[in-house]
Amino acid sequence: MVDQVSGHPPRADRPASLFDPVAVLTPFTQEPVTGGRTWRITRDDLWCQAEPVGGELPGQGWKIHVSATPAGAAEILGKVAGILVPHGIAFKVAASAERVRELVSRQYDRASAGKFITVYPDGGRDLAALAAELHEATARLAGPRILSDRPFRPGSLVHYRYGGFRAARVLGDNGVYRPTVVDAAGRRVPDVREPWYTPPAGIPDPFEEAAAAGRAAEADRSARTDAPPKASSARPARPPSVVIGDRFVVRRALRHSTKGGVFRATDRLTGAEVVVKQGRAHIDATPLGTDVRDLLRNEGEMLDLLAPLGLAPRKVAFLPEDGHVFLVEEFLEGVPLRLWNLRARSGGAAPPWEAVLDLARRLTDVLARVHAHGVVLRDLTPDNVFVAPDGRLRLVDLELATRAGHPAPGGGTHGYGAPEQWDPRPGCRALPAPAADLYALGAVLFLLATGTEPLLAPDLPPVRSARVRLAGRLAAVARHSATARRLAPLVLGLLHEEPERRWSLRRARAFLTDGPAAHPAGPRLVRAPHGPAATPGADAERLLRDGLRHLLDTLRPDDPERLWPAEGFAATTDPCNLYYGSAGLLGVLASAARARPGDERLRAAVRTVADRTLRRAAREPRLLPGLHFGRSGTAWALLDAGLLLGEGELVAAARDTALRVPVTGPVPDVVHGTAGAGLAQAYFLARTGDERFRERIARCAEGILAAAADGPSGPRWTVPSEDGPAARPVVHHGFAHGTAGIGTFLLEAARATGEDRYLEAAVRAGDALTAAAVEDRGALRWTAGPDDTVPLTNWCSGASGVGVLLLRLWQATGEDRYLRAARGAAEAVHADRRLLPPSSCHGVAGNAELLLDLADATGEDRYRGRAHDAVEAVLSRTALRGGLLLPADDTLREVSTGHHTGLGGVLGFLLRLLHGGPRLWLPDPPRAAPSTAVRAPGRGPCDTPLPPGESGVLTRGDRR
Repeated sequence: MVDQVSGHPPRADRPASLFDPVAVLTPFTQEPVTGGRTWRITRDDLWCQAEPVGGELPGQGWKIHVSATPAGAAEILGKVAGILVPHGIAFKVAASAERVRELVSRQYDRASAGKFITVYPDGGRDLAALAAELHEATARLAGPRILSDRPFRPGSLVHYRYGGFRAARVLGDNGVYRPTVVDAAGRRVPDVREPWYTPPAGIPDPFEEAAAAGRAAEADRSARTDAPPKASSARPARPPSVVIGDRFVVRRALRHSTKGGVFRATDRLTGAEVVVKQGRAHIDATPLGTDVRDLLRNEGEMLDLLAPLGLAPRKVAFLPEDGHVFLVEEFLEGVPLRLWNLRARSGGAAPPWEAVLDLARRLTDVLARVHAHGVVLRDLTPDNVFVAPDGRLRLVDLELATRAGHPAPGGGTHGYGAPEQWDPRPGCRALPAPAADLYALGAVLFLLATGTEPLLAPDLPPVRSARVRLAGRLAAVARHSATARRLAPLVLGLLHEEPERRWSLRRARAFLTDGPAAHPAGPRLVRAPHGPAATPGADAERLLRDGLRHLLDTLRPDDPERLWPAEGFAATTDPCNLYYGSAGLLGVLASAARARPGDERLRAAVRTVADRTLRRAAREPRLLPGLHFGRSGTAWALLDAGLLLGEGELVAAARDTALRVPVTGPVPDVVHGTAGAGLAQAYFLARTGDERFRERIARCAEGILAAAADGPSGPRWTVPSEDGPAARPVVHHGFAHGTAGIGTFLLEAARATGEDRYLEAAVRAGDALTAAAVEDRGALRWTAGPDDTVPLTNWCSGASGVGVLLLRLWQATGEDRYLRAARGAAEAVHADRRLLPPSSCHGVAGNAELLLDLADATGEDRYRGRAHDAVEAVLSRTALRGGLLLPADDTLREVSTGHHTGLGGVLGFLLRLLHGGPRLWLPDPPRAAPSTAVRAPGRGPCDTPLPPGESGVLTRGDRR
């Protein structure tokens, strides 16, 4: 019988579905089916848990997964529950039809896609017999292969792997929590979940005997037919060559994804280079029974139709093998339109009008020819248009293309798909019309005109139309760009939400031929309405006011884990860190409370967040050094809060935390490593005067110098690759992971200790970076590292972060070459402001901090004026949430609070812009060298260290 059904029911705004796991399970959990056991069913947004009352899961063991498609979900759950419930075996299942679709979608994690049911057998169970029973019950039903697991039998929906039953997460070196298990030797090791089966060392496989014969047959078939990567008992060594269809020799993978890989290969018959696209069985499965294989088959048919017209690559072969399909097509020379656009932009400006006009004409002609042959593309994007060396355009990735008026499933690419393509009932079919491609054409031209994606975080509730909001962004760019001004009427004419109101291709072609003057009836370019503010200063005030209110409204003081909501990767990180967690937002709230001393709600929030952060941090036994992902940022924020509140115990706790943070280690960077710890130690020394920090700064600096490799261009530091521990370490230029951030710490170490070697190393780092700059009409940008080719502007990897070190070197040495280079970085920051998201790490807010740094250091008002210009760029990427105007996060499709990717960093910039004060998360810069520097007026009282009292608590002053 059922003890309870609790948790969150499916939301009212979710599509109705025949699949409801509670409804399916209820008959199975009634007497006499349960054998007298009482069952508990609970449900949240993701999973529906079913377990016998009184049972307790072991911490880890062999798990069984059963895959499914949306069409067969209810039947598969019924068959599996009919076996598990009488045996009293706990399990969980996808909580809704929406969740089932997500689990088999191309966007889902490649390793875990398809895990519809997870079974948690107890230790005394005959696992092979249970798996065999589940296999027999589901043998004729459909579900995808689960790549992290081993199939029980070839083609079975039943898979297995060894892993944790209950969460046992450990904080890794990169500040991310990873699931763990205890191995045969009693050591806690990562619970590996890669897109290939990884068996645990030393733990016998209870399924081995039952599955051996089937696996042998599968291995034989895999060697003959399947494309890489094919899962086996361990990640296979790369074979000398992989041949698909006994004809196409794979040379390299262009990308891997849940829906299947894309490979560059050679045709044995002709010697020609080809591209091979894999469609995995049952991925992107719909309730109608279709999946990605049908989309790939459709793409092949579209190639047959359009390739003879010179509009698409030629189809070479279509091969169904081992349940998957492979589409082989001609390899095209050239670049995607997105890359063409990036290369054509110079100094942040749009490509020349003549080049854009020519390309727009050719793209319009291509679309006219496609429509003349009765085809609707439905996925016209800058990634799906290829620009050949001779300028010809060809269309690729035609999975969604179809005959006009033929029923087809909804879908598309966000920002480019017309509104009518997004069917509110997934799996249902629409009747595509050419007008959908007109909207996409307008979106592509919007990218060419503005350099930005036509992505929008939705207003909640809906207030402004997408077209009005995009018009506002276009207007902001058009004030400075002739290309945007000239193209604007066409773009807005194509971006109507109502298909019948969009400009026709004929009108678009006439506009491109005759020019804007011949079309006076075109849409007017007006500033998008977002509220009563009419000046940049007023806009900044509103953004700050609304953003702070949103932070306070979304604070969850009773949540023992996270004080603000976090999703995706952010939810896997230390909840007390600076980058995503409470430390970053605590620092912002403390700054806001200093700027607004009469706001008691802000002050109370600082006290609450500091208290909860201190409690949660105490539960984490591992102290990582990094400033942004480690405990250094947490200590820094707690110190600022303690100083604001005048709470000696909080200051002492922050100080003690900082004194326990490691200052030596294998990673030398700021974000994860010891340079970040060193910056925090320098801050604590300046704020408390505690001499123990001076000695720790010296130890940190010595370790960083020892880790440097001397090259012809200067010191180089390697850090772990983001591709994982098996990848080769890399060298970065930027502040977050590379030379700029490390050099900035060494400069602080020289100030703190008087050691000339640290200053010399910082100078050599600055010289190396100056030599590595990419100059463009007075603007300086930097690639992410010596092996990279794309010049960047952002704080973490580009000009903004590099400029921090260069400006501080000028302030420390008086050498004009550093000021000139810092000014060049600021030129790039100003030029690129409209191309980036609003955020701190990769976007406008973090970049504009350099402009404020220059304003403070030089006293030149033009840099503060340019920082106000940056507000306009932030404003163009906002959403209204309950009447509050909030900047979009790094995704450009949502609003989130994280300091470096969302709201927090934007608020930190706005507070400094409007209320002054030094920059968050950096020690105060050195005074500019007297021979050349002009001291900015109005600097806060933060130039000298403050002496500690008897207990180490500050006795006078405050920083901000």
